[in-house]
Amino acid sequence: MTWMLERTGLGGGVYRGRLRAVEGGAAEAPPALEAAVDGVPLAAATLEPDDDGGWRVEVDIGAALAEGVRAVVLRPEGGEALDVVTVVAGLDPEHDLRAELAVLRVELAQLKAAFRRHVRDGG
Repeated sequence: MTWMLERTGLGGGVYRGRLRAVEGGAAEAPPALEAAVDGVPLAAATLEPDDDGGWRVEVDIGAALAEGVRAVVLRPEGGEALDVVTVVAGLDPEHDLRAELAVLRVELAQLKAAFRRHVRDGG
């Protein structure tokens, strides 16, 4: 049986998704899923059947929050990855290009507003 996990949301440290069988038709029961970081299991997922023959998936990945960049892998217990969530936390802008880009966007917005005021006031 081949499975597909589609992410439907991520908030409050909880991953939400939908698991469905891709090959082999409808399964009697889905595989037990887990979240793992660096190959070490982090938490087990809860699965509930949905109306479309798939399964609603929820797993608490809050324990993955730590300084740096971490990849949380959602997989059948000991199996291949079905989805990967990248968590970036606690890095200074000098160490994280995404944070630096966010800072530059804010500064650009400030410069645009100042330039518009200057032009509007006849400067």
